[in-house]
Amino acid sequence: MRLSGPQISSNYQQAYSLAVELLQQLLQQRGYARLESYDEEEICQSALGDISIVTLLTEKVFTPDRYRAPLIEAIEDARRMLFPDVAKRRFTSIDKLEFVLEAESVIDTAADSHKSDDEFQTQLFEKLPQEDAAFLQQVLLKHQPDWWRSLKRISKKNTLSTVMLDKAIHTISLLRRYYPDGILPDVASYDGRQSLSDDEIRHAYLLCYLGVERRLPQHLFAKEADHRGSVLVRFLVEDILEKSPEAVLEEADEVFFLKHKLQSLYRHFNYSANRVLRNTWPDRIHPWINSRCESDFWANPAHRIQAIRWLIEERLDIIPEMLYRVPLKRKDFSANGLSYLFNTFYNSASRAISEAYPNLRPWQIGKIPADVWTDETAAEAIRWMMLEKGWLVDEIPQRVQIGELNRKTFSEFGLATLFEKRFGKNLFRAIDAGWPGRFEIWEIGNVPRTYWEDQANIYRASSWIADREGFDEKEIVSAVRQKELVWQKLQKYSIGNALKKLSSGRLERLFAPLFVKEMQLEQEKSKNLRKARQLATVGDRKSWLNGLVFFELFGTRHRQNTKYRQLISRMSRRRYE
Repeated sequence: MRLSGPQISSNYQQAYSLAVELLQQLLQQRGYARLESYDEEEICQSALGDISIVTLLTEKVFTPDRYRAPLIEAIEDARRMLFPDVAKRRFTSIDKLEFVLEAESVIDTAADSHKSDDEFQTQLFEKLPQEDAAFLQQVLLKHQPDWWRSLKRISKKNTLSTVMLDKAIHTISLLRRYYPDGILPDVASYDGRQSLSDDEIRHAYLLCYLGVERRLPQHLFAKEADHRGSVLVRFLVEDILEKSPEAVLEEADEVFFLKHKLQSLYRHFNYSANRVLRNTWPDRIHPWINSRCESDFWANPAHRIQAIRWLIEERLDIIPEMLYRVPLKRKDFSANGLSYLFNTFYNSASRAISEAYPNLRPWQIGKIPADVWTDETAAEAIRWMMLEKGWLVDEIPQRVQIGELNRKTFSEFGLATLFEKRFGKNLFRAIDAGWPGRFEIWEIGNVPRTYWEDQANIYRASSWIADREGFDEKEIVSAVRQKELVWQKLQKYSIGNALKKLSSGRLERLFAPLFVKEMQLEQEKSKNLRKARQLATVGDRKSWLNGLVFFELFGTRHRQNTKYRQLISRMSRRRYE
């Protein structure tokens, strides 16, 4: 079972202390003087990088008894490989490994090695790609004829295994890629205190990584540590491992840099994988990824906004304008190392989104408080929804009729609460909020029975149909009497049957206000005719006063009578409305 990161770190610290103690004991037993501190450190760190020790560190809780024997073996192996001649402190390279192996013949007899070499060669050639096999046979072995045993030694295994084969294949592939002529540069003399080109830094690391050289140049990070670290880490991640820095950060554990022989660099960045990788990719590896930020980091709004946008756009791969479909949740923050940010500054996904994307409308960012919905914002949300669907306003009744615009449409755009709470699940109320007075209730859904209890609504609906059929209000009475506006025309509409039932099949009842008006006009016409005739009749002339003034007034009366007769004639011909 794999241990947790803190437990692995604790294992490493305790194992390292034990390794230092064991190394000193081994040197004393063999009569050697103590090594320089940095040499002791290199041996111990190399020992802890042995695959058997790495397995212990990651799977077994440290106890001195459990770790002592494997550590002694790993220390001896590292000491012999790093310092085959302790007095001269001489480091090995691939062309010197033959000497080392011959000196260790007591461990690995010639007969056993020959047998193992034959088996190793056969299996290796079976697994090698064609190009790498040709490089090994035609190029590398020309320069290093005893490379078989060197390769086995690099793997730190005395028995054949899949791990050893895989490592050998990887080693040959890298050698062919970077040294196609089979000639390896001599990097043993490099001194980190001197100026080194980026290529020299990469070569020194690669040969160390492959086991050709057993350590990086001394004092490599004593000068331009950040730059040199960036060169090495980019080379390791992109060229050797062929991974992304994000993937490496996800996979990196407490022994990752130890296994890849960058323990000194890891120590330089205070044992933080995030800092090591961020030094190389500051625009891609952010401080909060798999790491803890400084205490005042989140006080800067720019940092908070950057983190929220990273979470939404990069980590969750959500288009900000689509957040209403994929709501951001508290667990998204905690799962990506942003719990402190969320709990301290927001405690609400909506607040976090609002700060990062101030141009988004309230309903685009997930759940919003009920008091946000005003008549204005509700209307804006309805219009926005139709725009997002790409529907024209005049198409709305048709969309309702064919079932495309319904309750689910609001849910699709995160407006279910608005539809249910503010509009009471009434589709007409929602559409009318967006376009007041644009549509009639019967165009958007079912008409409630109570609506028809008002005669004015019956007349409104009937007139609406007449208008759709091309009849102006002034023409309706005539059209009904002349059988031009009939029930067949009204029943083409969804409310036609309801109107027929409400009027007992009599169109005059639907348009009663128009027929009543006509009746009133007819009555007014009769009244006006009677009054005109009375005015046209010459008054009683028996009066002596009339007699006196008859001749004086006759001319005026005659003109008035003529005027009244003309009026009566016009009124008789007139068609009152």
